[in-house]
Amino acid sequence: MNIAFFTNREINPYIGGVEKVTYNLSNFLQSKGFKLFFFHLFGENKENHFIIPKTSNIQTITSFIDSKITENKIDIIIDQYGTGNYFTHKTLKSDVKIIRCWHLNIFEKNITQCLLGTFWYRNAIENFKNFCFWINTPRRRLRYLSEQKFAIKHTDIFCTLSESYKKQLEKVYKTKNIRAINNAIEISPQNSTLKKENIIMFCGRIVHNPKNILFLISLWEKLYLKHPDWKMILVGDGDDRYILEKIIKKKNLQRIYITGYTNPNNYYQKAKILVLPSFNEGFGMVLLEAMSHGCVPIVFNTSPAFNDIITNSFNGFIINNLNKSKYINHCNLLIKEEKLLNQMATNAIFSVQKFSFEIIGKQWIDLFNKLLKE
Repeated sequence: MNIAFFTNREINPYIGGVEKVTYNLSNFLQSKGFKLFFFHLFGENKENHFIIPKTSNIQTITSFIDSKITENKIDIIIDQYGTGNYFTHKTLKSDVKIIRCWHLNIFEKNITQCLLGTFWYRNAIENFKNFCFWINTPRRRLRYLSEQKFAIKHTDIFCTLSESYKKQLEKVYKTKNIRAINNAIEISPQNSTLKKENIIMFCGRIVHNPKNILFLISLWEKLYLKHPDWKMILVGDGDDRYILEKIIKKKNLQRIYITGYTNPNNYYQKAKILVLPSFNEGFGMVLLEAMSHGCVPIVFNTSPAFNDIITNSFNGFIINNLNKSKYINHCNLLIKEEKLLNQMATNAIFSVQKFSFEIIGKQWIDLFNKLLKE
């Protein structure tokens, strides 16, 4: 079976969640004997990688895609951005099955808090851009809904990351072509025997919208003097890194570090607690990765998918209503109660087994077979 993915550029698993998910899934499918191809908007044409022509002429683009589908006998296309206008049965002539994936939260949340938090740290131009983004929120939401409606109508399967999203969409669109398949991770048997250090970690883009990174400063400010043998490590990089560094220096906070883009596995292996205080998340791939290494997560209840991953007080904590003081108290609790932390770490490792590729990968293969049979 020949499968093609559509992504913006060639996949770098250390840059973003969609890229990491695509990288993992493509590797799994190759290991099962599938032949893979990739369509990109940017990069270089090479074996099995096709760069879509840079033109506003849709017919030129779709003719290019159709030719590659026919030449390589591609059976199924997986659009990893969910709304690519090129990959629809309305535009393509090829007899190819189309799966469109939606990796974002179905409905945008907490946008005002996202933008207001960094107001005093940005210049006038940046604040004006944020104001324009905020005032355009109703229009942007309507556009998202329009894109979703178009995508669902002109595809074989519209795939979400959680049953919660699936139920929401089915209520709106009254259709039967929506599926829910969770993200998957590689499970290593050695994870249960890792030696941990006193580290609280964050992993993701260093941006306040939507990652709520300024809260990490507030969190550490409350904790670092109480627990001098602990440190905080922020794994990632992003446009708002300079704001964090400015505040860290101004407040003279100790034992807090920003790594830049790097492989987070070494930090998952060492850290005891993962903090993910995002205003909005689609799924939270870092939760699976961290928990598979016995790293206990704390999140705000800002994504329905978190409930697929975390059982509150068993393998992590979900804090309601963006309650900052409650979030800080639960983090402090895990630091102080080592027995509780260790038990929840064990529970975390056990509970993510259901997200292994042996289980999630089978769901993808079953979906492929069903599509082609139909």
